[in-house]
Amino acid sequence: MTLKGKLENFGLGELLQTLALNRHTGTLMLEREAEHKKIYFSTGTITLLSTGQSVRIGEILRREGCVSEAQLEQAAEEQKVSGKLFGQILVEKEYVALEDIQRALRKKVEEEIYDLFLWPDGEFEFLSDYCPAELMDPLQRFTQLKIDPSALIMEGLRQLDEFKVIRQLIPDSRMILQRVVEEPDAELTNDADDVWRLTEKSGPASEILDNSPLTRFYTMECLYQLIKAGWLRGLDYHEHLAVARDERKLGNTEDAAKLYQFLVETQPRAQADREFLKESGFFLADMRNPEVAVAPLTKALEAYLRSGEHSIAWTIGLRLIELERPSLDLLRSLWPAHVAGSKSTVNDVFTVFTKELLAQNENDELEVILEEGLEACGEDASYWVLRGDNARAMNNPRVAAEWYERALDFLREGRDDTEIIRLLRGIYDLDPDREDIAERLKQTLGRREMREATRRRRHFIAACFALVLVVAFAYATTYEVNARRLFDDTNSLALAYELDKGSLSQEQKKTPGDRLRHFEGHQADAAERIRLAYQELIDGYSMSSRVDMARDAIHDLNSWEAGLRANVERIKRSRDEAERELRDNLQDRLRELRQEEQSAIASVDYTKLREVRTKLLEECGPLVDASSIFFPLLIDTNPRGAVVEIDGSAAGSTPFLHEYKPEAEFTIAIQRRGCEPKTVNFKDNGQTILRIELERKALTKTYFPPIGGSVLSDGETFFVSSRDGWLYATPNSKVIGQEARWRLRVGVPGHPAAKLSVIGSDLMVGSFDGTIQRVALSGQTVWSQGIDEPLLSATISPSEAWIVVGDERGSIYLLDSSTGNIENSVKTGFPIEAVHVGERVRIATRRNQLVTFSIPDLRQVGVEDLTSPVLGFMPNGEPLFDDGRVGSNDSLPKPNSEILNRDGVLSYVSDSRQLVLVDRQSTTIFDIPREMATPPIRVEDNVYATDSENNLCAFSASGQLQWSVAIGGECEDVRVGFDGNLIVFLETGGIIVVEGNAP
Repeated sequence: MTLKGKLENFGLGELLQTLALNRHTGTLMLEREAEHKKIYFSTGTITLLSTGQSVRIGEILRREGCVSEAQLEQAAEEQKVSGKLFGQILVEKEYVALEDIQRALRKKVEEEIYDLFLWPDGEFEFLSDYCPAELMDPLQRFTQLKIDPSALIMEGLRQLDEFKVIRQLIPDSRMILQRVVEEPDAELTNDADDVWRLTEKSGPASEILDNSPLTRFYTMECLYQLIKAGWLRGLDYHEHLAVARDERKLGNTEDAAKLYQFLVETQPRAQADREFLKESGFFLADMRNPEVAVAPLTKALEAYLRSGEHSIAWTIGLRLIELERPSLDLLRSLWPAHVAGSKSTVNDVFTVFTKELLAQNENDELEVILEEGLEACGEDASYWVLRGDNARAMNNPRVAAEWYERALDFLREGRDDTEIIRLLRGIYDLDPDREDIAERLKQTLGRREMREATRRRRHFIAACFALVLVVAFAYATTYEVNARRLFDDTNSLALAYELDKGSLSQEQKKTPGDRLRHFEGHQADAAERIRLAYQELIDGYSMSSRVDMARDAIHDLNSWEAGLRANVERIKRSRDEAERELRDNLQDRLRELRQEEQSAIASVDYTKLREVRTKLLEECGPLVDASSIFFPLLIDTNPRGAVVEIDGSAAGSTPFLHEYKPEAEFTIAIQRRGCEPKTVNFKDNGQTILRIELERKALTKTYFPPIGGSVLSDGETFFVSSRDGWLYATPNSKVIGQEARWRLRVGVPGHPAAKLSVIGSDLMVGSFDGTIQRVALSGQTVWSQGIDEPLLSATISPSEAWIVVGDERGSIYLLDSSTGNIENSVKTGFPIEAVHVGERVRIATRRNQLVTFSIPDLRQVGVEDLTSPVLGFMPNGEPLFDDGRVGSNDSLPKPNSEILNRDGVLSYVSDSRQLVLVDRQSTTIFDIPREMATPPIRVEDNVYATDSENNLCAFSASGQLQWSVAIGGECEDVRVGFDGNLIVFLETGGIIVVEGNAP
């Protein structure tokens, strides 16, 4: 059996499971880019694996703590002499047991297979009953592995899920990592310590992966933990760009190209930076890397076209045309920018564009472009020929003939009538009845034949005449006269340029640069012309009397040039040395300032960071790209967590570090839930920290009819028991009673449901008329059960298996929560004051008795006479009396408000102006600076309540007032609603939603 395909289509886990379940024997070969792996299966079990690399069994054993470095070195020395297997030597020397070797090798194989789960793509092929020779590693034969793929699949998928989390901090192995601290302030594991040592020098994560003794996953996991701990960090977009530009200036173009490509492919900020896209695209194109350069240049072209900067867009488009065969889409997008191009480049693009349209039979579009090109490029014969060809392709012979005739107007009959003849034939084919065209075609053909015959005769006569002139001139000119005249003319030219040992005048000797420029100017060109003239005399008049003089002149000229060249070389060396010294000094200063910059970043000293970057601009200008220098501005708000927009684009949330170019001006817009928005126009004035105070606001939502009952929310929907006797399910943004998703009758007008709770994924609704219902969130009644008397309480047991109901006459009912059936009941004989349901049912009656019943038989197991009325039960079941006592031991401040029990947290306001909150773990009591009107509610570490002046107040855990906001009416209750916002229910039926309840 042969099975082959792509990993992105057939997952590795599914592939391994298929081979294991069907007990296949053979070799699975996997390949991706330069990586190759082969796994041998024996009846569905993995026994051998090859990766094309040697198995580092010693490194695995060292990591496991089985051998020391010294033992590994001794084994390696012996292997060089004996040639034995490395693992065999370790066993013979009794450094490790054979089981240790097998366990280490098994771990190596497992880790190699786990790495395969991280491949995003690749190709595979399974060859049945085949095992290649290179797969038979001697060490593996020595240990004989057997690995069940099922466990590998589970672990591989787990590592894949974790790797996705790791990718959030290290999105690509080309990211440059840098230490934040010199040494970690906590002890590292052996694996993490191995990876930490590889981060001593800043560099891309790929270098660490290549040098790490761990697998790719465990190395990335260690790097992730080091970054999470704050000991290591990845450079941001601007820092990567600065490194790329520095590498480019230093001549490390290959490293620079890798960084540019990394930024283009992975950084969202790079995709929005059109200047960077243009810069990276041109640089990658210069590096002969068109397949990578096309993407950023295309995005840059689109950005500049959108902004209307046609001149830059045109330049980018021309470069794209050089890199690849231009597509119609590229030419279409580029053509509107032709108004900014030079006439020659516009002509070139126009030619390519029109030919491509013609080849693709886009005749209608071609006609439009041809009309636009008439104004942009002008008209000539070729233009009208193309229009004629297009009209002909569009089956418009009359127009095609007209355009061909216009082309003829630009072609003059003369030396070459080939194009004229082609056009005449074209017109004749379109309109054979045109006798004038037929006659003109006949005349042109005859004229061309006659001209060809005349040309041949003229060439023959000219050749004969030239031969006669040469012979006559040779006899008429004397040899010596020509030689003397040539020598005198050349010598006069040499004197005119002072090349006869005169060197340079004093005025020209002022500076080395003057002398260099003078030599590199007109004298150098003159010297070459004079030498050629003397050499021509020597070659052509070797028997004349001026030959020796010409040789002496050439000798003098060579000597003069040699001296001048030596002087030039000395000047160049002096200049290069000065430039090299200046560059070295600048390089040292640049490194020093870069170190200071990293120190400022690590210490979060933005004032120092601005100073250092200012020095980079002022002191290292030649080596630093000014466009890569950004000043820091820390934008902070009170309260924090506000969304920041810079010039209309989302930037982040406060505290937010914004980096901007020197002397920039921009607009900062701040928005935060629960606060008024704010806008700040910022101008660079040396400021590095901008603190903005925000004012809180409340959002009013009016609901009709008034609620007056219970309210629940699942984050998307309000479930409201209203005073009109209905239960409404309403989207949290709608008005109850008008746009409800559904409603259910649960009471009578004036009497809303007595109890509204969540049970499982449904609602439990208890009505005053004694009806208990379980209602699905869709509004469907699961079951309904009625009792004889009005209902006072309905409580769900902790296991949600039972519902305990109490009526006005003191009867207790036990209902099965899944069916609604009454499983048991008992009569206490007295009205019920409060009920607590835990492992048992505790009831406080209005006759000051505390009665305890067992569940599910409701057998009475305890009765206690009380001396004070019970206001409610604590989360642990202890009664809270009206004088503040809890049970028989503890004492709390005396309640002065209703006692609420929300999700197991008891809260009330005492008569001594204290807020009291009690849960199973602790009791919180703190003084408040004002009179409160409602019991407190705790959300995370903050406490909220309304005061007597109709303000919602937020307190810290220590009782300190953090903020307050007016609610505009008397409060009935405060609760936590959808999305974690606070909801204040007014007695009028209105609702106040306070967004962003954090301090």
